Amino acid sequence: MNELWNTLTSAWASAWEWMANWQPPSRGELVQDIQSLGPVQAAVMLAGGLIYLLQGWRVFKFLVIINGAVAGVLIGSALGALQSDDWSLYGALIGGVVLAVLCWPLMRLAIGLTGALVGGVAGLGVWHYVAHWQPSIEPYAWAGGLAGALLLGVLAFFLFRMIIVVITSVQGSAMTVGAILALALLITQLRKPLLTELTHNPHLFPALIAVPAVIGIIVQLRSATTTNKIPPAAPQ
Repeated sequence: MNELWNTLTSAWASAWEWMANWQPPSRGELVQDIQSLGPVQAAVMLAGGLIYLLQGWRVFKFLVIINGAVAGVLIGSALGALQSDDWSLYGALIGGVVLAVLCWPLMRLAIGLTGALVGGVAGLGVWHYVAHWQPSIEPYAWAGGLAGALLLGVLAFFLFRMIIVVITSVQGSAMTVGAILALALLITQLRKPLLTELTHNPHLFPALIAVPAVIGIIVQLRSATTTNKIPPAAPQ
């Protein structure tokens, strides 16, 4: 019992230290992550991203369960790695299954947490983008992340459909853009000029993600509104 308690305490301390020291990836790191995607991975991510982006509201329960499973794999793997490499694999499997199963009965809570996560990442991204002109605010990026997390996390319980549309559109946009860039970087003629722009242009990533996200929000809201207006079939 004491060993389990010590393990949980150590895991919590490590998680807290990681959260306190976490910084969003730089443009260079994002480019490296995109370059690391193979053509098959990029194609799968592109298909998934388009589903999130354009059909997120229609299949949001399935998408939330997938997000929960992925989060469980990452958390379980990190906790298991504190014991051994073997436990990293076991922890990933257990964590993925447990969180995926819990997402179904706790769907609203899962959506609230997903909204908080997406809002936090978006808040950090916006803060760092503004800090490009005001470097003095850079150390306080956590405030932007906290504001975004609280905003979307709380609103998820009051503006249910709207927040689902927003978070699936933002996530879908990031996945779609990342996959398209990964495929474009495989083309020799595009590789060098595209890498130059991605690495040195501070406005490119925000614009590439924001524009499809807005389009996705509009498409999903119109689709949901049209579905709600379909009249019932006339009785025979």
